[in-house]
Parts: sequence; structure tokens; C-alpha cells
Amino acid sequence: MKLAMYQMANAGSVKENLNKSLNAIAEAAKNHADMILFPEVQLTEFFPQFEGQDKSAYQVALDSQIGDTMKAGEARGIYSSVLKTYNEQKFKLSKQRNELKERMENTPDGKTRYADEAATLELKYNAVAEKYDEYQSYVSQLMEQWNSKFNSVVAKQQVEVAKDYGEEMGKIMTVARRIMHGDQVPMQDEKKLMEFDKDLYIMAKNAGMMAQLKERKKYDSLWEDEEKKEYEDPMEAADAEEAFADGPEVVSVESVMEAAIGEKESE
Repeated sequence: MKLAMYQMANAGSVKENLNKSLNAIAEAAKNHADMILFPEVQLTEFFPQFEGQDKSAYQVALDSQIGDTMKAGEARGIYSSVLKTYNEQKFKLSKQRNELKERMENTPDGKTRYADEAATLELKYNAVAEKYDEYQSYVSQLMEQWNSKFNSVVAKQQVEVAKDYGEEMGKIMTVARRIMHGDQVPMQDEKKLMEFDKDLYIMAKNAGMMAQLKERKKYDSLWEDEEKKEYEDPMEAADAEEAFADGPEVVSVESVMEAAIGEKESE
């Protein structure tokens, strides 16, 4: 049995510590560990060491479902790593099958001589392929959920951007019209117009100089107290969604192959 040991520092909350633990499990699985060992009470502080400390951030009900709160991004990372490992093993086993098939065909009485080896190799390949398909099915559904959230955030932002662009165009044309009438606008507004369309700015200024107005109006800026709009990151939003369901148990590829051989021997 291959063991992994993970030493971790407290991240400040049960949820954050759980996420660190899940990432460690994924790394251990990637390196073919059968079991991972964590420090004592790795999801919380070691409270006896800190007398009088506020423990409210670590309170968990007896029937808490905290173990079921894996985010889509976390699940994506874990199962992508698992899929990669299984895919690599499938490739190795497939190569071994082809090489063995060639030996069987080129060796006298090869089918009989290599029958047990071929049967064992076939069992390993089928077991790994079956488990791979199980993980792949989950990941495919997970990615459908992830893409759906990603696309919905992008679509919402496109609507907002189009709306903001329309409002910006309205302000630009209002400034141009005011300048054409010979009215006074703040330098900030003139700069906005010039940056948007230099030719339109020059035309407006020329028209304003020719305007015969008895009284020039003075306007405040249309962009006063303007704050830069920040948009939600679609990838972060998709990663933050809770996974649609618990994923299959993560089992090392070596364990799957050993189990397949064990079933054959027991027969």
C-alpha cells in the first residue's frame, strides 16, 4: 500500500481547510497513493492550545453536510487529474496488449503459452476502462453545469456592456450637440468627445464658434462621480458553483487493477 502524508496549516475556517484537504487528496491520487493521512483535527484549530479563543467560525452541526459542498471548480480539478492518470494507464495497457498480441502471433503455440498473461492484461484493461468511463461521465455532466454558468454570466455581461455603450453614446452626442450650440461644457466632457471621435469634436467646435447665441449655457459634466464598472469573472463564477452531485469515489488505478486480478484468482 502506498501512503501519502499531508502537513497543513490552518486556513481560518472549516470550509477553507476542507478545500485544502480536497486538493491534497487530488494530488495524492495523482501520485497513485492508496491512502492519505492528515494531521489531527485538520479542519479546525487545535483548541486546547488556545484557551479562550473564539471558536464560532469552526462550529459544525452533528448532521452538517459540509462534506457535500464541493465546488464545481474543485471537482473539476480533482477529477481532471484522476482522468489523466486513468487515461495514461489505459494507453500503457493498450500498448502492452498490442505487443503481447504480436508475440502470440509470432511464437509457436503462442496463444496457449501467453493465454494467462493475455487474460490478466485484458482484465486490467477492462477494469481501468470501466472506471475511466465512470469518471468521464461525471466530468462531462460537471462541465455541462460549468459551461452553463459560464455562458450565463457572459451573456448577462454582454447585455450590460451593450446597455453601457448605448448610454455612453448618448452622453457623447449630447456633449457634441451642446458644443455645436456654443454652450460651455467641462473640459472632461470635451476630452471624452475628442477621444471618441476627433473629427466630430472639431466639427462641433467649429459649429460652436459660428453659433450666434445671445446667452451661452453652462453645463456640468455628464461623467461626474463616474465609477469604473467591474464585471464578475465568468470562470470564477462557474468554479464557485456547487457541484451538481457528489463525484464517484476516487480510487487509485493500481487498486482497480489489483481488484480485477483478485477476482480472477478467486474464481
